[in-house]
Amino acid sequence: MFILHKLFRIFITTIMVLAVSVVGFSQTQIGYGTFVSAPNNSNCSNCSNYQRDLASDASGNIFGGGTSQLVTSLIPVGTNSGPVFDNTFNGDWDGYLYKMASDGKSLLWWTYIGGALKDDIWGIEYSKEGANEYVYATGTSFGDMNIPAGKIVGPAYKSGKEAFLAKFDALTGSLVWFTWIGTTGNDFGFAVKVSSSNVHVVGKASELPFITTTGAYKTSSTYIDGFYARFNLAGTINYCTYLGFPHYWMDENWSKGAMGARGLDIINEGDVVIAGTTYADNAVAVTEKNALTTGTLVNASAQGFVLRLKLNSAGASDLDFATRIRKKDGNGTFTFCSDVKHSNGEIFVLGYTDGIVAGVPSSGVYQSTNAGSSDTYILKINATSYTCLLYTSDAADE
Repeated sequence: MFILHKLFRIFITTIMVLAVSVVGFSQTQIGYGTFVSAPNNSNCSNCSNYQRDLASDASGNIFGGGTSQLVTSLIPVGTNSGPVFDNTFNGDWDGYLYKMASDGKSLLWWTYIGGALKDDIWGIEYSKEGANEYVYATGTSFGDMNIPAGKIVGPAYKSGKEAFLAKFDALTGSLVWFTWIGTTGNDFGFAVKVSSSNVHVVGKASELPFITTTGAYKTSSTYIDGFYARFNLAGTINYCTYLGFPHYWMDENWSKGAMGARGLDIINEGDVVIAGTTYADNAVAVTEKNALTTGTLVNASAQGFVLRLKLNSAGASDLDFATRIRKKDGNGTFTFCSDVKHSNGEIFVLGYTDGIVAGVPSSGVYQSTNAGSSDTYILKINATSYTCLLYTSDAADE
């Protein structure tokens, strides 16, 4: 059994998880569907909950994370006290992390991670490290989470919304270590992946002094930009860079989606692919290499990007590939990149657009044009020549 990250619905007052099992190659069955939330009542008539990400372990247990307005009395039924990091709702919006049994019948633990202001978990990842099991979480916080000093392994909180990375014991929900990833502006951690020796995080950071490392691809930025950061398993940072697709404004609450680096895949410890979205503005320069598309943008509000970094701490030489994923001129207004995967020498990009992506094949594919106001699309890019091998769109509004 496995979890399909995209097959869950987010409701205004509840969180739902679907576990999907595949039988052979032609039959898919829903193993169970369950809500992970408490219903509205007089104490919480307007509560909202958003689940951002899912992960699972080898036994099929499920980890979920997001942000919640649930007060203490409405914590979902399950193990929510004892060794977990925080079993108390702290006010406004709190990030949360939970573990559910593989049969979907019991919540093994639930912990908040937040303070009196708005806090959010955007990305989670399960990791088996020797005999131990952990779950990593990244997101953003206003810094009032009361993390014990002995658990903080990196720099101190600066100000505003600041990205963070946290490591939890997957068996108990207790906090192992915590580190801030931020500037004095507003910063977000959106996705986290774990390799054999490192933890990798992407998000967005302001142009104010950032924790970029010596020799990294881009150690400064004139505007808000996506970022990539790598830590060892003990939480020590060993590589951090901006991504070269900046803008003076990137919105995490725009109705069409959050901006910054959103997708991440690890080819090996020193080789990563990243995807995301930035505002489309010809006045703000971006850095491209082996680009799929060229030219200025016309009547566009957002453009995606994909890049590959080889982490040699050799400055600009660390960039192996970078391209905008943009719509054709005069066709649609936005193009987003949501996720990216590398497999068998090819890079796969998942996104959505209200137009037609420029610089891609237009024949021999399932669908070469969009059929609704906003359609999902898939790109396949050769990871050596960096030519686009396939582009296909879905056949309805998405």
